[in-house]
Amino acid sequence: IADELVSLGYFENAQTAYEKLLTKGAPAFEVRKGATSAEAIQMIHHAGGLAVLAHPGIYKFDYSIEKVIAEGIDGIEVFYPLHSQEQVIHFKKIADNYNLYKTVGSDFHGVHSRSPYLPGSVVYEEADVVPFLVALSKKSGVNV
Repeated sequence: IADELVSLGYFENAQTAYEKLLTKGAPAFEVRKGATSAEAIQMIHHAGGLAVLAHPGIYKFDYSIEKVIAEGIDGIEVFYPLHSQEQVIHFKKIADNYNLYKTVGSDFHGVHSRSPYLPGSVVYEEADVVPFLVALSKKSGVNV
């Protein structure tokens, strides 16, 4: 949103737009009204998708990966730019133990964001993510 406001000429840079409009207490700030993990998984499945736990190694709050697995998660984002090698190994083991898909993601939110990692910049093992891509293509009707 901040980048778009800059491109429209309302602000000189995205950081200023973000600070003036989008930070907590600013005029355009909206409190997140998220669903529970179980509700989110159910919505994703209802829409025909595969539910994946995104970047589990960076959360700043307590959560139970076993609970999310029991709720029906389909995969784990194992390969992520801020995951350490130890975390990658840990999440790969969990995915293997629970027969979950392994995914890769960069969480790109723009070059000036907290996640400036471009799509395609994350190192991963192709053999680990192909099963997810195949399953996703079957659900969407698109051949990979």
